[in-house]
Amino acid sequence: MSTVHQIYNGEIADAIEAMMVPIAKHQDEDFVERIGALRTEFGLMRQYFTHGINDPRRGELFRTLKGKMLNLDYDVQVCDSLRNAPMIKPWMKRVREMDTSIDSLLEADRDYAFYAVLTSYHWRKEDTDDWVRNYTSCPTLTASHYILLSALTLSALEHFSKYKALCLARIYNEVKDETMRQHAFVGCLLSLTMDRDAIYNKKRDEVLRELLATDEAKKAVVELQMQLIKCMQADGDATKINETLIPEIMKNQPFIITRNGIVERDEADSDDEADRKIDEMERNLQKMQKMQQQGSDIFFGGFKQMKRYPFFNKVSNWFTPFDIAHPDLKEVREKLKDSKFMERVVKLGPFCDSDKYSFVLALNDVIGQFSEKVRTLMEEGELGPVGMHSNPDEVNEPAYIRRQYLQDLYRFYSINPLGKTLTSPFKDAEDFEAWLIALGFIDTAQLKEMGKYLIKKRYLHALEDVINCYPDQDEVELDFLSGELLLNEGVYGEAVDYYNSYLQEHPNHQPSLRGMAKAYYSSGDYAKASFYYDALRTLQPDRISYALNYCMAMVKDGQAAEVVNELYRLNFEKPDNHAISNTLGWALLYAEKPDRALAIYEKMPEEVVTHDLSIYLNYVYAYFVTKFRLPNLQFAKDDGVAPSCQTLLEEMRQDEAMLRIYGIGEAEITIVAHSL
Repeated sequence: MSTVHQIYNGEIADAIEAMMVPIAKHQDEDFVERIGALRTEFGLMRQYFTHGINDPRRGELFRTLKGKMLNLDYDVQVCDSLRNAPMIKPWMKRVREMDTSIDSLLEADRDYAFYAVLTSYHWRKEDTDDWVRNYTSCPTLTASHYILLSALTLSALEHFSKYKALCLARIYNEVKDETMRQHAFVGCLLSLTMDRDAIYNKKRDEVLRELLATDEAKKAVVELQMQLIKCMQADGDATKINETLIPEIMKNQPFIITRNGIVERDEADSDDEADRKIDEMERNLQKMQKMQQQGSDIFFGGFKQMKRYPFFNKVSNWFTPFDIAHPDLKEVREKLKDSKFMERVVKLGPFCDSDKYSFVLALNDVIGQFSEKVRTLMEEGELGPVGMHSNPDEVNEPAYIRRQYLQDLYRFYSINPLGKTLTSPFKDAEDFEAWLIALGFIDTAQLKEMGKYLIKKRYLHALEDVINCYPDQDEVELDFLSGELLLNEGVYGEAVDYYNSYLQEHPNHQPSLRGMAKAYYSSGDYAKASFYYDALRTLQPDRISYALNYCMAMVKDGQAAEVVNELYRLNFEKPDNHAISNTLGWALLYAEKPDRALAIYEKMPEEVVTHDLSIYLNYVYAYFVTKFRLPNLQFAKDDGVAPSCQTLLEEMRQDEAMLRIYGIGEAEITIVAHSL
């Protein structure tokens, strides 16, 4: 049991003894004196009680004692995890000597002030009041205000503190500056997700009531969780961009980068070829722009490499709002002072603040290598990064501000050496704690939006909590949500009941029909599954997946011959669609026409056959029952690791019904699995 739990349970003597061990490691703090005073205070309380002395303030004094012990335990934890961390400890001698009032911190060296707030001990109500007073009374918030708020966020993320979180909530509700409000909102909500120990529930609820007092805040909760997930996907997005989109863009751009600088390509291409290259480049740029519009952090991969400038050795610079007048940009200002391109990009470019600093530092390094023509295009606005905002007002929207700040935080925790040692709020974002802690404080409209998102993105592990928080448990919307949850859990019969109930109110609701079809297919009722897939393909004839699922259900229902012609038609219309070809070959095997199935698979590219296990096994079946031997073609996964024998057995046993048609039983399946 933790010391905190002992204190809350009233095990005061045991808690005092437990705290003596970590306290002994920190002789340069006042912990020994404080624990000694608490031991004496509790001893006197016991002595008065055992001697029959009536103290009407005993209950109040005991609550105060517990509060002091909790505060001391918090301070000891901060000392253990932060003040003595290798990257922070060298700063602590001067930090201990600082005046840490908010007014003094705003005037202090930014890095020392940052560390002072990051490693600050427990806060009292007075601390929160002082910060809110300063932030609400200043006519213009400075860069130091933003830096200190980020330090407070990191501190609250590392160790839960009611008054630090309340400070952020009050700044969100009371400050007028929209950027500061959204930074505070992000910091407050994330701090509440980091330590979900039930003993803090009342304190968290107090903060949430303050934070989520408006419809605007409730809406922001929903958006923030989605933005967190997008941030977590930054590495995957970077891989996609660097491995597929960027090479195509670079191949088709009108200039190239050489050891001697950046020059235009030779104009040897025909007009048609030049137009084709420009069109191809624009298509790939549009793909990147679409990703960015959907919330993807498309610049993380590129700017990740630009955080090695000495500028980023100062921790405060990771959280400083972009300002070309920054003292550390003196050389850059002198070199780029007349650059309209730089001004336009930092104003309208979809970059977070730390990436804006990366951009101008990198531009300072390479601007001299550009040819006069390229520089002219840049200055005239013909060249610029993907996602430039045609509407400057977009950068002032709350959701945009939150996303940019989350990206700043993500870069700090992912790249900065100090950030890597701290507890990242992005690490477990897929647990949906930002939503789960807020469920009791939001409206049905937000609950519905949460449910739809969880279903669309298949994050169904959090769906049950959302369902249970609906104020009206007879809400018809719950029938669909419950159907999706039960389908995911494999409770097919009950899932069908809920889908049916929802369809009575919403006929032809495709997601419910699709759920019904999946439930029946998964439970082995292929006749009903084919009925619902037939309804779906009638409602949406262009949706190939509905047609293929209908055919698969019909095949499983013993009616393979009835769908072969339809599959041939689809295959004729879309000969390059390998899913159609595979379903056709699979149906032909069930229809006892393995020679035709083999012809289908032999027309497919070898790299497709050998990289899709379903296609590969169907090809093996067709080859074996036609030629009575295994093909000389090996399956090759992208990572070079062949499927295990166990995997092959599991896959082949799902096809036992079809294999029995050809007299292939358990013995043959086992031999084939060991031979591939």
